[in-house]
Amino acid sequence: MKDNESFWQLTRDFRNAAIPDSLKTLFFCGNGYLGVQANIPDSRDPAGTFINGFFESAPITYGEKAYGFPLVQQVMIPLADVLGWEIEEKGTDRFRKLSIPEGSIEMDMKRGIRRITCTVPLSGGRSLEVIKETVTPFEHPNRLYNRICLKGRGEFRIIRKLRSPGKNKEESDDPRKMESLGKDLFKDSRCTIKEKRCLIDETTSSSGLRYVCAVKVDRDRPDRGYEARQFAEYTHYIDLTDTDEMSSLLTAVYLTGKEEDDLPGQAERELNKALETDWETICREQEEYLKDFWIRADIVLSGKNEYTRALRYNSFALLQSCGTSPDRSAAAKGLSSGGYNGHYFWDADIYIQGAMNTVDPLRARSLVEYRIKSLNRARERARELDEKGALYPWRTIDGRECSAYFPAGTAQFHINADIIYGMKSFLDNSGERDLLTAGGAEMLFETARFWAGFAVQVPGKGYCLHCVTGPDEYTALVNNNFYTNLMAREHLSYAFAIAMELFEEAPEYMKDLTQRMDLQKEEIENWQKISHDFYLPRLEDSQVFKQDDSFLEKSLWDWENTPEENKPLLLYYHPLKIYRHRVMKQPDVIMGLLLHKQYFSRDVFAANYDYYDPLTSGDSSLSSAVQSAAAALAGRMEEAERHFKKNLFLDLDDLEGNTDNGVHLAAMAGARIAVLYGFADMENTADGLSFDPAFPEGWGDVSFSLLHKGILLSVTYSGSGKSLIFRADAEIQLTVEKQHISLPRGKEVSVPLN
Repeated sequence: MKDNESFWQLTRDFRNAAIPDSLKTLFFCGNGYLGVQANIPDSRDPAGTFINGFFESAPITYGEKAYGFPLVQQVMIPLADVLGWEIEEKGTDRFRKLSIPEGSIEMDMKRGIRRITCTVPLSGGRSLEVIKETVTPFEHPNRLYNRICLKGRGEFRIIRKLRSPGKNKEESDDPRKMESLGKDLFKDSRCTIKEKRCLIDETTSSSGLRYVCAVKVDRDRPDRGYEARQFAEYTHYIDLTDTDEMSSLLTAVYLTGKEEDDLPGQAERELNKALETDWETICREQEEYLKDFWIRADIVLSGKNEYTRALRYNSFALLQSCGTSPDRSAAAKGLSSGGYNGHYFWDADIYIQGAMNTVDPLRARSLVEYRIKSLNRARERARELDEKGALYPWRTIDGRECSAYFPAGTAQFHINADIIYGMKSFLDNSGERDLLTAGGAEMLFETARFWAGFAVQVPGKGYCLHCVTGPDEYTALVNNNFYTNLMAREHLSYAFAIAMELFEEAPEYMKDLTQRMDLQKEEIENWQKISHDFYLPRLEDSQVFKQDDSFLEKSLWDWENTPEENKPLLLYYHPLKIYRHRVMKQPDVIMGLLLHKQYFSRDVFAANYDYYDPLTSGDSSLSSAVQSAAAALAGRMEEAERHFKKNLFLDLDDLEGNTDNGVHLAAMAGARIAVLYGFADMENTADGLSFDPAFPEGWGDVSFSLLHKGILLSVTYSGSGKSLIFRADAEIQLTVEKQHISLPRGKEVSVPLN
């Protein structure tokens, strides 16, 4: 496929002077710290503006409360919207508001700019061309730039509106939506207008978090400035001839901190720096940043142009939602909305971590550092549940458990192993071993302690885990969930191996750490013993693993008499109805196989895929990527592509009808995982990266790049399936279909495939 500019752009039209909520979220702009939804002129609802990790808290109300239930809910809340706008035209005696009935929204993923374009019909056959462009710079995450350009004859005025986000009053039984807290979010809210600048300063009522937003429009323009309406309005008058073009640039800065911090002073200084940069420089810096990103992240299918565009959008959404600070992780909906309350789940550690490891080591590392930083709260949670070591929350923002429904929340103890798997995958791919002595080893050992204390030795089976919930939330509180047992086994084995490694390579560090943790060598050796004797449930005389001890004994779900509109099941059936049936929200077993595929043959993948795929409802956005990768490894190419296409266009085509609640960030990460670890069958082995690829017919040449231990590797699979072509910027060892290759620096090498 030629580098057609259109496949770097995502475009949608709007009609009737309205933009659907699904497009507001789909066309969000973000940089990992700040995210803003799309809006059009005179939109009644403010554009959602979110800061990653900024939340308000409120007590959780239970009808029946028990010991250890979380007490406080956390909700990522929208902040002041500075992108409100409308345009008025001068009539004979007054200005009248112009209606913009239709137009288009475009996300330029190569340049990192969102562009809204419309043509407004005027009297006398005239027209006004309007372009509104928004940039959230990756180089300066706390900044926001917005430019409005007009072209057309007449007298006009632009009114920019700085608005309160208002209250979310909608109540819903859908757990995917942002929860309404039903109260004033801010105890202190001030807006100061000074020297044609606006400063918004707000502190939340309960969580005590504070942010400041400083805004200025047009650094040198001598307009009258702001008026106090809601927060503020800025009116800009324009008199254009037929050949005139006019542009107006809004610059905003968002900062967060403590109540006692001098945030207004910091915001003023940061705004002054931001105002030194002109629009051309802003755009150039953004494009240069993305040029470097796409060298690592781009995936191109020469025979599937729309797949290529969708893959680019998914990678771009990940970049926009993952920051570089250990103070925050990546929320399930990214920075596109407050869906799922802006909480961090295992999505970040398994899916998003897995994708970002090979694309952006800085952002990937920050995901691990966030977990390390919240270790003490995980220790507190373990003590609260009378368990050893550390237990991480199923859903959280600041490290405390926020899941009020424990069967599908706290009981998902696999979160501990997910976090460690994420750290291990980062370390193996980046080679940044210093992270272990920067808190990683301590987190590894404390979470291993949890498994050693939680596991029960059962005669005739080995070590078992009772009363747990795996990733399949339609099967709760079971014994020996395959995924959880497998992940816990590998967690303990890894903890033992790293301890032995550090005793040899960093003895002084280990002496200090084991003293602080009161960690004896006998306890570490017991981790290895338990891991060697962990029980993995399996069907007798079969290659099929049992999802858990009881799953295969349950009745099949009656799909024939289930209306299509009664999906997802969780919104239409009581949990006890679902729990009693052999139906899955997510494919637990094949998820476990995929994460540890070095232990399992393709025949095992085929047997388990064939058994479990028909039982998977697909109600979870996380399932299709796993099904796609597993089907590819099982040799079921037609089914692999069917699942892959569903995953790829989940939000772009709003397949589940809930993109208005925010994009599905983990599913987007899953697309990259499916390509690399499913179709390309990439593995990170002791001998280096290995590949054993098979792609569907019709995809043409498949090209992708990745970072491995600081080396940029480019891979192209020929559409004929006859070769893999490699190029790297340093020497690297590879294995292709069990053939070992030493790839020299900068030289293109073609490896024939069987």
